[in-house]
Amino acid sequence: MQQLTPVRFLHLVSNKSSTLFHTRSLVNNLPLLTTTATKLMSSGSGRSEGSIRDGDTVFGKKEKVIEDQYFRVQEVEKIKHLKEELLKQKAKLAEIEDKIDELAPSKE
Repeated sequence: MQQLTPVRFLHLVSNKSSTLFHTRSLVNNLPLLTTTATKLMSSGSGRSEGSIRDGDTVFGKKEKVIEDQYFRVQEVEKIKHLKEELLKQKAKLAEIEDKIDELAPSKE
């Protein structure tokens, strides 16, 4: 069996020192290393991954209303822009139809 020698290291986040047992192979310490890395990277906020706001509070509800209002305004502006583009396209279509009528021989 290999001799284990303790190695002290300093956590960068918590400034606490811990002891790892150094061997010739890191495979023996891999579970300890991954646990330490996972603990360092995890946030202790209690919120789930990707959560944006807490909808149960008054502030969460107010934030939702503000976001919904913002998106409604954006949709109204987009519809207004699309209507303007539609009017421009209708005008172009009318011009093209007039040119076709001018170029087509009259049936009289």
